[in-house]
Parts: sequence; structure tokens; C-alpha cells
Amino acid sequence: MFLLKLSLCVALMASPLEQTEEVVTLTSDHLIVGFSKQTGGIVQIRSVKTGQEFLKNASDKPLMWRLVFRTPEQEEVALDNTQVPPPLILVRGGMPIFDWHGINLGDEVGVLTVQVYCALNRSDERASLRIHVKNDSVRFSLWNVHFPVIAPFSEAGKPDIAIGRGTWGVLYPKVEKPISGEYPSHSLPMQFMLVHEEENGLYLAAHDPQAFFKRFELEPGGEFRVLTWATDMGVPGNDWSASYPFVL
Repeated sequence: MFLLKLSLCVALMASPLEQTEEVVTLTSDHLIVGFSKQTGGIVQIRSVKTGQEFLKNASDKPLMWRLVFRTPEQEEVALDNTQVPPPLILVRGGMPIFDWHGINLGDEVGVLTVQVYCALNRSDERASLRIHVKNDSVRFSLWNVHFPVIAPFSEAGKPDIAIGRGTWGVLYPKVEKPISGEYPSHSLPMQFMLVHEEENGLYLAAHDPQAFFKRFELEPGGEFRVLTWATDMGVPGNDWSASYPFVL
């Protein structure tokens, strides 16, 4: 009896975080989310209950973020997590932090640091992601942040997508072409999309009480991404620290 109770306690306290040579996985009672150790990008979003996988053809170099920088002279540089060395993977409170530090920006060496914080506790129905960007450039301003970037997402012609439009919700069946909306506006009055495949649904949302202006974009078989315009855009050396989580 003692061994049975001990085994149950160990099972209940088991960490949601697991690591292999290639993947970091967070598993709750409801959801599994996997991240590539090589790029930090998402390679798995799976329902525990049904086994439904929303990323059926994971990329060899999965994306997580894309950042666009500009100088006062309008020189532009776009960077994403597949263009830089693999992240350092830290664990804090049992949850992973992906840390890209010492990134070169244009001709400036080691001036950029990006961190992504992930959380999915054992009883959680949703995973949360946050991004922090430390920009020490004297030339470049962070202009916009694409986060998260998940690709390839679903398949063309397969998902039904529900999204707010005006004062109504609209369901788009078997979506093949890109679908998008800008918040806050008539095209996206609420900060989320719902993706439905067969008997499974996935919630994609920004839990942002400050209501930053942002754009949701989803192309089945291509990318899902949320574009947010950075604060102090146009000011060289501006940082970005997300005050809200993106949840899925």
C-alpha cells in the first residue's frame, strides 16, 4: 500500500518538462507542445485526449520569432530564429527558457538578445509563451515583432477557422487561402482565432489587457503568426518585453 501511494505521489508530481537530444516537450493533462532544440521553434501541438496533431509536417528548421529592424536612414534587417545559432535552453521553475544571446545585427556584433519563456503546468489546458528582446544597437530600432511564428500550420483546405468580424463571429469552413485581421478593428475585434479540425479545436490568442495594436495572420499549410508593432519604434536601441502571454 505504501509503495502504491508513493507511486501515485510521484506520478502526480511528475514534471511536465522532458528533453531528448532534439526536442524539449511540455506535457499537461490536456496538451503536448514540443520545441526544437536546434532552433527553439515549435514542432508539435497535440491533444492528449484525442491524439490530434496540428503540426503534421514539422519543418526541419521550425520558426518561433521574426524581428524587423530599421535605421533612421531606412536600412532594414529582418532576422528570425532559424538564422542565428541554436538557443541556450535554461530551466526555471521547471519551465524552459530559450535564450539567444550575442546576436549580430547588421555590422554590429553581439548587440541583440532574445528570450522566449514557455509555461504549461500539469493541469493546464493552454500553454503560454512570452518574448523579450534586448536591443543594444546604436543604429537599429526594433520595428515589429512576429511572435509566435508557427509553420507549417495545419494543411490547406482542412481547418475550419472561427474569427470575430465586426460585432459577429464568422466561421470559415475548409480554409485554403490566408486569413487575417487587425486588432482592434472591425476585421478583428477580439484577440484570438479558433482552429477546428475534425473533432478537435485549437485556441490561438493574445491575452493582452493593454490592447496593443497587432495583426493575426494564418495560412493553412503555411505560417500562423501574430505581428505586433514595437513600442518606441524609430528609436535606436529600443527593447521589447511582452507584457502579456500568447496562449495556445
